[in-house]
Amino acid sequence: MKDIRIAAVVCRAPVGDIEGNLERTIHWTRADKAAGAAPVCFPELNVTGYCNHADIAAIALPSPGPVTSRLSDLAQETQTIILVGLAEHNPQGLPFASHLVCWPDGRTEVYRKLHLAPNEKPFFSAGDAVPLFAAPQAIFGIQLCYDGHFPELSTTMTARGAQILF
Repeated sequence: MKDIRIAAVVCRAPVGDIEGNLERTIHWTRADKAAGAAPVCFPELNVTGYCNHADIAAIALPSPGPVTSRLSDLAQETQTIILVGLAEHNPQGLPFASHLVCWPDGRTEVYRKLHLAPNEKPFFSAGDAVPLFAAPQAIFGIQLCYDGHFPELSTTMTARGAQILF
C-alpha cells in the first residue's frame, strides 16, 4: 500500500437541503484536496441528509442522475476520489442508503448499505453486494453505520483484499 492522506469530513447535512449539502461537499472536497488529501470521505447520506422516516423516499435521488453527474464532475475537476452518501432512488421499492465512489476518470460506483438498523428497515432497502474499490493507493471497502456491528462484513472485505475500510 502506498502512503495516503485521507480526509474524513464531518459536516452539517440537513434533510432535503440537497443544494446546500452539495455546496458543502464541493467546498470540503476542494479544501481537502488543496491540503493534500485524497480520497475525501463524507458521512452517510450527506447529500440528501439522513432521516429514518417516510419523507426520505421523496428526496431520494436517481443514480445516475443530475446530482451524481455533478459529483462525478467534481471528482474529475479535483482529480480526487470522493466518497459521498445519498438516499438512492430504487425503482423496485424503498430507497437505498448508498455511498458513491466518484473517480477522477468520471466513473461512479456504489456501495448500498447491507445491514439496516431496526429503525431504518421500514424506510430503506438493504443492498445485496459487498463491492471493493481499487484505488491507486489501496483497495478499500465501505461500511455505513450499522454495518459496523457485523464483524463478518469486515472479515469478508479484508479476506477479499481490502486494505482500508471506510
